Amino acid sequence: MAAPDYSERFGRNIGILTSEEQEQLRKSCVAVAGLGGIGGAALLCLARMGVGRFHLADLDHFDVANLNRQVGANIHTFGRPKVDVMKEQILAINPEIEVKTFTEGVQKHNVAAFVSGVGCVVDSIEYFTLSARELLHHEARKQKIPAVFAAPLGFSAVFLSVSPEGMSFHDYFDINDELDPFEKMLRFTVGLSPKALHLKYMEFKKERLVEIETGPSLALSVNLGAALIGAEVICHLTKRRRPQTLPQYVQIDLLTQKHVRKKLLWGNRGFLQKLKIFYARKKYADFKQLFLKFIN
Repeated sequence: MAAPDYSERFGRNIGILTSEEQEQLRKSCVAVAGLGGIGGAALLCLARMGVGRFHLADLDHFDVANLNRQVGANIHTFGRPKVDVMKEQILAINPEIEVKTFTEGVQKHNVAAFVSGVGCVVDSIEYFTLSARELLHHEARKQKIPAVFAAPLGFSAVFLSVSPEGMSFHDYFDINDELDPFEKMLRFTVGLSPKALHLKYMEFKKERLVEIETGPSLALSVNLGAALIGAEVICHLTKRRRPQTLPQYVQIDLLTQKHVRKKLLWGNRGFLQKLKIFYARKKYADFKQLFLKFIN
């Protein structure tokens, strides 16, 4: 049996997307950094939307701890590189997809090539790996490429989109090279979700965060974040609507049924955000050295 052609694979998109938009997606390239939770789900979403080319970066392997939320994780993929598994999955959807892989993840020596020639960058790098995230956003801005980011928080997902012409990732979070990794992570966490809809029902025990060296997450919030990324990437690539970029942020909580979309005009430089950062710094100060062991 002959493999279906592109129009057969993605014909059901037409009527929501136009034929011209679908062709634009076919010609587009998206860079996805981090293929675990949101990154893996967003990749599959974009592949099923018909995006024709990808740059994929991840240095990690699947293991049992990934089963609760990562689309590529199952008993048959334990120990396998995430890049290889996710490449196989998108090629099984569309064998015509062109894929370039970066098995060392995002590094100084390869970030320019990773971003080069793409229409949008998806930042789904591990939460506590802020150095690679900074590197990615610096390069995306340098090459004038938009970048999108989402994070699962409880039953919610928060979403940010960065325009190369607008407020930068570093300006929004108020981070710079003079800050130590712990301070950068505090500012990143506080700026990520200014309304913090999830805090009403979540426990962020310092001891637990240090023990597992990451935060808790659910599959449904990962999939929600991936959907938010998918929609905004489509807008960046097809110009269906004007992308909503920093200082605007979005958080949707499926448990409380609340949704917030607001502008944090001064980012973390605003008085209230500075107060939150001060409180967070004081709360986690006694665990700073333990956090520094896995923040990078």
